Amino acid sequence: MKHRLNRKGLFKYLTISEIQTTMRDNELIKLRPLVATETEREGEIENFQNQTIRPILKLQNDLLIRVFDHYLQKRKTRTDKQEPDFIQGVIQKNAALRQLLTGLVVGHFTLAEWAFFARHEAELSRRTANLIVQRLQSQSLPQPPPEGGA
Repeated sequence: MKHRLNRKGLFKYLTISEIQTTMRDNELIKLRPLVATETEREGEIENFQNQTIRPILKLQNDLLIRVFDHYLQKRKTRTDKQEPDFIQGVIQKNAALRQLLTGLVVGHFTLAEWAFFARHEAELSRRTANLIVQRLQSQSLPQPPPEGGA
């Protein structure tokens, strides 16, 4: 049976749900790659962005690209490499796509990270979307096939 000390120094037996949550949180954190960022920046939101969101974005990079590419192919949208704001415009205009991409990040939060995110949801959602846009802009996206066949 698992147990740990509570605030009063007494042992508290963990429920199955608490054990599973702890195990889930540990496994999620183990999955994350290391990302070189300035460690002690000003503000807890910036620290959260650098210590939590950026590693998850790196972990989810290939999936973010595939989801965005699927969106373009589904709508037969061609990217214009001359237009640097193309990706930002697509993500800003389509709330469902933006929420899906953000959800790919939020789904990798621990419960404590989720609680922090929920308290600062507007700011962290904006930052997450901006980081996703930057990540997609920095990489070559495959072009959908031309209309009318190969």
